[in-house]
Amino acid sequence: MKAYNLENMSGGWFIGGFEPRAYEWNGGEVAVKHYKKGVAESFVCYENAVTFYALIKGKLIINGETIETGQIAIFEKGDVISLSVIEDTDFVLGIIGDCHRSRFNNISIENIKKVHDPLYPHKKYAGEISSEDICVVVQGAINEQITPLCLQSIRKYLPESRIILSTWEGECVEGLDYDELIFNKDPGGFHFWLDSINQYVMNNNNRQLVSTQSGLAKVDSEYVLKLRTDMIMMTDEWLTYFDDFAERKDEYRLFDKKVIVSDIYSRHSIKGKAGYFPTPFFVSDWFFFGLTDDIKKYFMHTRLMTEEEMTKYSDLKNENYKEIYGNFSNPRYFPEQYFCVQAAMNYFNDINMNDWTDVGNGNIKKSEKFILNNFIMLDFSRHGILLPKYEKIITSNCAEEDYDIQGLYSFEKYSKAYERLLKDDSFSGIWKEEDYSC
Repeated sequence: MKAYNLENMSGGWFIGGFEPRAYEWNGGEVAVKHYKKGVAESFVCYENAVTFYALIKGKLIINGETIETGQIAIFEKGDVISLSVIEDTDFVLGIIGDCHRSRFNNISIENIKKVHDPLYPHKKYAGEISSEDICVVVQGAINEQITPLCLQSIRKYLPESRIILSTWEGECVEGLDYDELIFNKDPGGFHFWLDSINQYVMNNNNRQLVSTQSGLAKVDSEYVLKLRTDMIMMTDEWLTYFDDFAERKDEYRLFDKKVIVSDIYSRHSIKGKAGYFPTPFFVSDWFFFGLTDDIKKYFMHTRLMTEEEMTKYSDLKNENYKEIYGNFSNPRYFPEQYFCVQAAMNYFNDINMNDWTDVGNGNIKKSEKFILNNFIMLDFSRHGILLPKYEKIITSNCAEEDYDIQGLYSFEKYSKAYERLLKDDSFSGIWKEEDYSC
């Protein structure tokens, strides 16, 4: 007999052709999964595999049917699977056949809402902001499946808004619903090493910056929503929070009114060689809503990054980098972090952050004050703007207060930090700076 510890398996997967594993099998994959209440997965499809869910305990809604403890759901090749986790659930997931997910058509906003509404029944906004006063800048490459839904969702929830589609020369925009089209010259992206997933990933900072800046340059409305081309709006409820968290300190106050952003990939820390360490000025770049002048302040005065800054800066410029952090991430700043730190340094002379490892010079405390004074961080249960690519991560961060993917903020963490900042002028955030100076 051979005994293995499930905790040593990656994501609960223990049978398959991967490492680590308890048993090698090239005919499929098997895992033991634990999903928290509130997690959703829309439109999973294996064209050449049979899939089964065997519930150890808990309750799921799969394709509209309730599956409970002790029951098994089996799906044939090509079946489309959508699930909502109604209560904390443990189950065995098996994929028998080709384990690569398939693309499929006939996705609709209504069908996606059927998956999410049992978990997050969003309310309709009933405030004073009219959609005719909002311009939506939809920026990025065209996603054949998602971009049409993105634009349809804007028409559904912001019916009088003006849509500016800012994309790349050569992209196919036939049949897409927009008011103004901008074709940008693609500045290109660069690959950089990310140690947390042990592979190279694409740095698209300059692409996002070019398409966002050109779109914002055309905006003359009072408000603007900057949105990725692969996101879908499920509600307008996020407008309800625009007047919340209104109290502010004078120090590091950039915007006239706070800007709404996502909590996902807004980070307070990240895991490196020696454990978790803080990540100042790290605000999600998925979407931004606020006064147009404020969003322009954030983006319009930011320069493009050089290839060296995007790919190998840390190797070349930071002597302590590998010793302290391991070969973690080579760019000068993380993509999301770059926009935030540039805006902060553009407007506040005492903020100077040389690269993503620079947590000295008061940067931790300055970052917390800057973020809490200028942003409202909402989770999916409150903003309802879906990025299908990260659907499970988005809903997991709603489902579990202490859910940490490399030190992400949650709405609860943001709310608590906001209250502490207001009550205590000496508040220095989550971290003690002296523990992380280098």
